[in-house]
Amino acid sequence: MPKNWVRMLGLRQGDEVVIEPLADGSLRVLPAGRGRGNHFAVELTVRCGDNLSLVTRRIIAHYLAGASEVRVRFADGGCGDLAEAIVDVVRGKILGVEILDQTNDSITLYTVLDREFTDFEVVVRKLFKAVSFMAEALIAGLEKGNVTVLKNVFRRDDLVDKLYLFILRYLTECLLTLKTDMRFTPPETLHLLLASKSVERLADHVAAIALHALSLAESGRMDVIKPVMPLLKGVPQLLSKLSKAFTELNQSYAEDVIIEAKEGKRREKEVRSKCLSEGAPPELSYVLESVRRIYAYAVDIAEAVMDVVAIRSFRTSTLGRGTTK
Repeated sequence: MPKNWVRMLGLRQGDEVVIEPLADGSLRVLPAGRGRGNHFAVELTVRCGDNLSLVTRRIIAHYLAGASEVRVRFADGGCGDLAEAIVDVVRGKILGVEILDQTNDSITLYTVLDREFTDFEVVVRKLFKAVSFMAEALIAGLEKGNVTVLKNVFRRDDLVDKLYLFILRYLTECLLTLKTDMRFTPPETLHLLLASKSVERLADHVAAIALHALSLAESGRMDVIKPVMPLLKGVPQLLSKLSKAFTELNQSYAEDVIIEAKEGKRREKEVRSKCLSEGAPPELSYVLESVRRIYAYAVDIAEAVMDVVAIRSFRTSTLGRGTTK
C-alpha cells in the first residue's frame, strides 16, 4: 500500500482493508468498516428572519447530497411561522418528507420512501409518465378550451420537480460513493444528470404553454393556438420513445427521437413565420418558443442517451481486451 495513503488514514500493521470491484473494472481499497452508511444526518442553524427560499434551498442541497435526516435549529427560538413554512415548501419539493421530531426551537425532517423508489428505472418511468400526463392534459385542455384542465397542467409540474430531485440525488450518490450496487459509472452518470435536467426543463415548458393559454383564454384569444396543435400532438409519442430510450439505454429509440424532434423544430419555424403577424398576441410567440424548446430538450435527452451507450460500449470492449496501448 502507498505509505502516504496509509499515514493519512492512520492505518497500522495488521489493520484490515476491503477491496471492491467497481463498474468500470477498476478496484477501490477502503479501510475495513469505514464505508459510507445509508443514514446521513445534518443540522442547520437558522434565525426567524432568515429568507425562506434560501433556508429551504439549503435543506434541498443537503437532501441532494444524500442526507436522510435534516435538523433545523432556530437560534432565536420559536419561529413557528417559519417552521410551518419550511415544512410546507420542502414537502412540495421532496418526495416522502415527514416530521420526525418538532420542539420549540427545532424541527427534524426525515425522508421516507416506498421500496419501489429504490429502483432507478421505476422512478425514471414515473418521471416520463408525469410529463406525458401534463402534455396529454395540455392538449385536451386546449382542444376543449377547458380552463380547469389547463390549471391542473402546471400544478402537476410539482410532481415532476420531486421526481427530478430524487433522480438527481440518486445520481449524485453514484458519484459520491461509487457503491458497487450502483448501475452507472461516473462518466455515464454525468450524461444522465444532463438528460434528467433536460426532462425537468421540458416539463417546465409544457407548464408554460398552459399558463400562456390561460392568459389567452382570459382575453378571448385561445383560437390563435389552433395552428400550434399539430406540433403539440406529437409530444406524448416523443416522450414515450424517450422513456424507453432512457430506461433501456436504447440507441434506436434515441435516434428516432432526434429525427422526429428535429422535424418538429423545422415545422415550428414554419408555423412561426405564418402566424406571428403584427396583430398576434405576445402569448402566441411565447407558446411557439416553448414548443421549440420542448423539441430541443428532447434532442438533448436523446443525445445524452447515445453518449451513455457509447461510453458503455467502449468500456465493455476495453474490459474485454484487458489492456490497451
